[in-house]
Formats: sequence, structure tokens, C-alpha cells
Amino acid sequence: MKRSVASITVLAVAAGMLATAAPAFANSEITATKTLDICQIDSSNYRYSGLISVTNLGTFPQIQFPTQGLTLSDCIGTLSCVIPVPGSGQTPNPNPLPYLGFALANPGDPNYVNGSIAVGATVVFKYTVDGIALAPPITNSAPVTITNFFGHLGTPFGPTATATFSGTPPLCNPTNFGCTLTIGFWKNHTSRWPAGFSPTDPWFSATMHIGTETWLSALTGGPTHKNGYWILARAYIGAVLNGAKNGSAPAGVVDAINKAAAFFSTAMPSDCNGPGSCGDQKALAGILQTYNEGKYPGGPPHCAS
Repeated sequence: MKRSVASITVLAVAAGMLATAAPAFANSEITATKTLDICQIDSSNYRYSGLISVTNLGTFPQIQFPTQGLTLSDCIGTLSCVIPVPGSGQTPNPNPLPYLGFALANPGDPNYVNGSIAVGATVVFKYTVDGIALAPPITNSAPVTITNFFGHLGTPFGPTATATFSGTPPLCNPTNFGCTLTIGFWKNHTSRWPAGFSPTDPWFSATMHIGTETWLSALTGGPTHKNGYWILARAYIGAVLNGAKNGSAPAGVVDAINKAAAFFSTAMPSDCNGPGSCGDQKALAGILQTYNEGKYPGGPPHCAS
């Protein structure tokens, strides 16, 4: 199989710059995470897909405003992809061609309107693009900027979400793909949990002698539904049960599950009590929840019943 050493630059822009500049007090802060999944269409072409999950943190009262002018760019390649952020002085990848460009579709989320993400909300953007087969390891960088980031009003600024893919991509559209069920299903049908998992199993925090939570109590919300620790816990439990029982999990989902497990193995629920805390975990939960709902690009669909 021939593999190119060129890079693919995917420019994904969610147009939505507001017509007027943000007032001086309209500060916001965001965090972002992403996944990268690759499968083989044929010997010369791959399908690149995944999610970019963005959370408006709502850190403090003076920063609790919707985002403005949200823009996302995505670079996939065998070199370290660099997409210059306006005004940053960054130099672009010297050999970004061939490239593929597309406009990021509106995610259809009521928390996202014209480049604006509601305070405290997580919005997940999907991407799928076909291109030449690249040689691993394949890097993926996605700068996410807004024009009202705290301390950078009027200038595009924000985090860069990254992902890396190594190894041999599987064939696209595998058989026996299975399907996924929502966390509501798993909460209400505990007798259907896969072998090796019990609703009464102690949750991570209980194994560290912090609280008495079980997998079921964590799934039903824990002490608070808004705490980032428990938001991620619900999405994590659903994804683990889905992967074990019904549906295969793409590499990006497996990576998200592993990151969540690593977080729970050392974190306490109180770590996420503060305003705007655990935004990375909320963004990670957005990825896992998309998988649970059968909407992950290239992943298994939602079960019919």
C-alpha cells in the first residue's frame, strides 16, 4: 500500500462572528478536547473522522457570558500541523498540501447559536473527511478560538485540542458493529448490564474510601448533576457498558474512556465543586455521550429497541 508523507489540512470553520464587538464585560473562557479515528477505504485512501468537544466554562460571575465568534480549524498530517491563529505570529506548516476544506456543520444543539455557546454548556462538533493514506504516526491539531476570551477581548484566542493516531487503521464499515444504548436505558434496566459489571459495584471514589457511591448511584447523577465529576461519570459508565455489551468502540472512544478512568482513579468529586472547574472532564463527557447516543462518526448506531 502506498502512503503519502504529505499532510492533510482540514480547515473547519464554524462561521458565526457576531455583527457587533463584544462589550468590555462580556468575558468567556473555553476548553476543548478532540478525537481522531481513521479507517481504510482502500489501499490508497483513508477516512478521517472524530469529534471536537468545546465547553464554555463559566468560571466566575464576571466570565459567565456566552462565547462570541467561535472558530475551529483542524489539521491532520504526518508532520506537526500548525494552523496560524490570527495575530499569533505562528508560521504555518511549510508543506500543508494536498488539503481538504469544509465548513463545520451546525451541531443542531440548542446551546449553540451563531458562534455562541451558552454558559456552562458543552457542544460537540463532528467531522468526517476522506483523503490520501498517510503514514503513521498521524497528528491532529485543532485550534479553537473565540473573540471574547477572558484577557483577550476582540482577538481570536483559545485552546488547541490535539490527538494522535498510530498503528494500522481498520477497514471502514466493519461487520458485527453492534449498537449503543443511552445512559437512561442502563439506569432503568440494570438486569441487562453485561457480565462483569454490577450496579452495586463500588464506584472509584468508594474504593478510595471517599463516600459510598456505587456504579448505579453514580449513573443516576451522584450528589449533583452539574458537577463535572459526575457529568463525566454518567457518560463514562454508559460508554463502558455499551462497549462491553452491544457496540464496538472506535479508537477515539476507547481513548476517551481511558482518560476518564485515569481521572477517576485519582480525583475526588470535590475537585469539581468550584465554578467553572473540570471543564476538560465536561468536554470529555461530551465525546462519550455522543457515542452513547449512537451519533459518533463511524461508530455504531443507536439500538432500535
